[in-house]
Order: sequence, then structure tokens, then C-alpha cells
Amino acid sequence: MNLNGEYPAVMSEDEAFDDLKMHFGRELHNAGKFLFDGCEGFYNLSQKYMDYGLFDILLRLSIGVERVQKIILSLSENKMNEQDKKALYTHSHQYLQAIIKKIYSNDVNFNKEQNKFIELLGDFYKQDRYGFFHEEDKNQRSLFLANDLFRNYCHSIGLTWFEDDNKLVQTKEKIEDVISNVITKYIDCLENISKNQNIYVTETQTEFELYIFVFHEDNVFNYFKKLEIARNELLYFLSQKSIEDEVVEDYPPLDFEISDIKDFISCRDFYRVKSDLIEFVFNEYAENYDDKKSLKVRKEFLKYFPEDLEHLYKKIN
Repeated sequence: MNLNGEYPAVMSEDEAFDDLKMHFGRELHNAGKFLFDGCEGFYNLSQKYMDYGLFDILLRLSIGVERVQKIILSLSENKMNEQDKKALYTHSHQYLQAIIKKIYSNDVNFNKEQNKFIELLGDFYKQDRYGFFHEEDKNQRSLFLANDLFRNYCHSIGLTWFEDDNKLVQTKEKIEDVISNVITKYIDCLENISKNQNIYVTETQTEFELYIFVFHEDNVFNYFKKLEIARNELLYFLSQKSIEDEVVEDYPPLDFEISDIKDFISCRDFYRVKSDLIEFVFNEYAENYDDKKSLKVRKEFLKYFPEDLEHLYKKIN
């Protein structure tokens, strides 16, 4: 497209290349948004909002994963037969994964838990993603179907269903590893394809959710855990005047610079500012907490601090 918003009659090779890169890059950033929101929803999943939460999580993850699968295959059409190419116009996570594995067996070779998760996304996508738009769903059938599909997935890989908060935490942590590994393998595969074709569709910037999956050194759920601790440290620092003196003495607030706080709470840049906050907090931990046990106690304190400080203080001591 030129400056007048017109497409030339014939694109040059360089123009066609740039147009292709922009198209897949934009699509991948959209997928990154779906994946990030789905992962964040799962990280924050609680018993109270289980039914609504699972539907939304599966919807976002199924869309995000399918888009990444199709980007991988769209960049690999020269390695696909005519029958497999038709999969690009269907909605079958399992079929798409089977083709990807056939082409990139070393990059995307899933274990049982990961393959079952792909099946879960595919089953949800075919049976339930439009549930709320159907007249017969006025009794919220979709909510219960999403719940049942996830329950069956847990049982199929030997995990206990979310019967209480303790089991919820244990099961979630195991499934977080599954989700993170699935996404990481797809993104790594896509990066290798991009480099080999010199198209670099995974190029991104810090204000996009995709950045977390491409450049963050840790998996996305560990990012959420660190961010939760870092945010609570900042909240604790800002709230210290309203907290009992003995609590502040036992758990001294970190030494935040007032001039940095505006940036730490800014939404101007999606990733960089939050990353800076995490980096500051964990650098403070490294400098001030040689004892792993005392650091663990502090993290436990910070985890529940916003909910019920007085109750937690008595519980810990």
C-alpha cells in the first residue's frame, strides 16, 4: 500500500515479502493477546468463579493456540500435501497438531498431558465456543460443558479435580506447566521457521503481550507469580502508615524510590514497566535476604497481605 492508500498493480518481491511479514506478525500479535489473557485467567482461577472462568479461559486459549498452529503451517505450505493444506480452512486443533508434528517432529513433539490438552481445546472449540449465542444455552449449558470437559481432561492425565482450594492449587500448578510448554514449543518452532525463511514474524515490542512468550526468560505463569509479589510489595510500601508498627518492624517495607513509583504503576508500556518493578523487588530480595526461609515467610506474608493483614500476621506468628 502506498501513501495514498492504494495498492500497486504489481508488488515488487520486497514489497510482497514485507506485506507477508506484516500480515503474519499482526496475526501472531493477536494470538499472543488471546494466549496471554487465557493464561492470566487460569492463573487467577478460583473456586468462586470456576464455571464462568473455565469457559472464558478455554475460549481464549483455543483461539490463540489455533492461530499459532495455522501461522506455523501457513509458513510451511511447501512441505504440506494438498489434503493437509485443507486443514488451514478447518477448526481441528488435533489435526493441525498432527500435521505440525509430521513436519517438525523435533520441535513440537508433545507428551501425553500436552496432547490431551490439545484435544481439550479441540473438543471445546467444536462443541462449545458459540454456546452463549444459541437459544438452547439459556440455561447456561456452555458453562457446565466447559467445566465437564476440563474435569475429564484432569482425570485423563491422572489429576484430581478442583474439589477444594488445596487441590485447586496443586492441580493448577501442574496444568500451568502443560499450558506453558505447549505455547513455548509452538513459539520456538515458529521462531526457527522465521529465522530459516528470514521473515522474523516473532519480532515484537515490549508493549505487546506476545513479548512475554517470545523474550521472557521464564514461563508466563512464573511471570504472573513474580508480578503478584512485586505489586504487593509496592502496595505494602504505600500502605505502611496505616499498618501496625509491630508488623512493619517484623516485615520492613522495601526501599522504593518515590520517583520510580509513577512508572511502576503506569500502564503506558505493557511489559517494560512491570518487568522493571519485578526486577527491583527481586534485586532487593537478593541483597537483603540471604536466608531462604525468611524470604519464603516474607513472600507468604505478601501473598495474603492485601486480603487480610491482621489475620495473616497472627497466622504466621
